[in-house]
Amino acid sequence: MPLAQDLIGQNAGSNPGLALTKLAPPLKAREWSAHLGRIVDAPARAPSGYDRAFDRLRARTAAGPAYRRVLLATSLAPVYGVPFLPGTSLKGILRAWVLSQAWDADWQESGAHFRALFGQGGHDGAAGVVDILDALPVPGTAMFALDVLTPHHADYYQGNSEPLGWEGPNPVQFLAAAKGVRYRVVVEGDPAWVSKAAEWLALALAERGVGAKSRAGYGRFACELLAADHRDERTAAARNASARLTKLARVIADLERQGKDALSGDIEKWLRGEAVTGPMRALLSAAPDATTKEHLDVVQAIGVKFDLRAAWANRLTNTKADKQKKARARSLIEGWDKLFPAGGRT
Repeated sequence: MPLAQDLIGQNAGSNPGLALTKLAPPLKAREWSAHLGRIVDAPARAPSGYDRAFDRLRARTAAGPAYRRVLLATSLAPVYGVPFLPGTSLKGILRAWVLSQAWDADWQESGAHFRALFGQGGHDGAAGVVDILDALPVPGTAMFALDVLTPHHADYYQGNSEPLGWEGPNPVQFLAAAKGVRYRVVVEGDPAWVSKAAEWLALALAERGVGAKSRAGYGRFACELLAADHRDERTAAARNASARLTKLARVIADLERQGKDALSGDIEKWLRGEAVTGPMRALLSAAPDATTKEHLDVVQAIGVKFDLRAAWANRLTNTKADKQKKARARSLIEGWDKLFPAGGRT
């Protein structure tokens, strides 16, 4: 059985966090830079399974309700190893931004509004009225890039000499979140507070940034408020709805897109013993008495959905239908009732 380090070594993008923290080579310039390069250049834009996990999270935190607002804006998430913004850090940034505004006494640390928004510790403490969840990156783009830190006085920093002017710079590469990565920031809680907290957090992320080297321009975000009808939210909702369906329901949902006429035509040919050539030909390739239960369940569900038996019964009472059409309708009903004597009627 291959070792985990061998598998991750072949694809450092399968879990960048593990590759960086547990499987990194000794801290030597050439080996270290090469290892970071493999993480950045990994063919997978996101670790295996991360897209599905992100959509499940998005399904539980869908945009739209009054108690929740979503913003788009480096630590590594422990499970998938992707860069993320801890919710505690985001709330701390919001807290620092509010204090920096020098508003009235209600917005100082002991003020009523401040305690309501951020909570209060101690035995008599209480939770704040809003929660800020960990912000995970939106899949679909490269998540990492290489950056360089260049200490000019390495001996001084190690306590070995004074900061002399003729020391050679020592470039050190490090891993950074790539420019352009979008993070999904979820603010939820009391509807009376969520919108304002999200607005202030967007300002804080734009003005103060998050993470190291924010004074040099790192970690600054342009934020976008998401609504339920945003393209990303609609796409995720559709994927999650499909994922929640059973295998039978997914097959039925796919077939229903073909339209009633095409499906009813296939079922009628099948009941008459004719070759099926439409969208259901793969399911109805066998005769009715030789069709599997799984495929019969699909036929029954579609028949009930489109009231096929009732449509055939109406032909029998239609004064404009000739004898041949009525005979065909009677044959279809008999074949249907033989296959579905109890649960196939509408």
